[in-house]
Amino acid sequence: MKISLLKKIAFIVVIVLIFPSPLQANTLSLGYAQTRFTPPSSINDKGDINNKKGQGINARLNYMIDNDWGIITALTYTQREGKTESNNLGKQNRVTQTYGSLSVGPSYRFSHFLSVYSSVGIAVTNSYLEQENSGSRRQNGGGKKRRYTSKENDWGGVASAGFQFTPGDKWVIDIGYEYAQLRDNRAASWIAGVGYHF
Repeated sequence: MKISLLKKIAFIVVIVLIFPSPLQANTLSLGYAQTRFTPPSSINDKGDINNKKGQGINARLNYMIDNDWGIITALTYTQREGKTESNNLGKQNRVTQTYGSLSVGPSYRFSHFLSVYSSVGIAVTNSYLEQENSGSRRQNGGGKKRRYTSKENDWGGVASAGFQFTPGDKWVIDIGYEYAQLRDNRAASWIAGVGYHF
């Protein structure tokens, strides 16, 4: 997931550099993303996983069509790790959750200093549950602990909105919020980044 996201970001950057907007007013921003999302239904609320938020990266491209309107494309990836319990086993397990989204939408430039945007797209969470076998040493083959790993995916839609503030000629401050409604859980992300006009 992480490698695939980086490939998509690199592809967008290459396309923009090869085919720039005639207005030369595009903006590419990179920022910090923090996601609060719920565990899947197979995991209950015990443990420290619910006290942790996913942390990661956001990349956003604002490609201007004319002096006012543009098309914005955004990619987000976050991850968190912690401990929780499996509902059907009642044992402490280690869980890793990742969140990724891809969205596209319009942007509007009110002035040289301020642009707003909104977008919709798809989102996915991956939950990796790892549990150590608690059987006897003989069952575990001479004292080696066996680990059981399961994976659960959850897909859904995502919507985001935000603004870009331009304090100077080239640099941009990007603030955004996105919310994903998946089949089995929800995810809400705050994003803060810095961009560059080219």
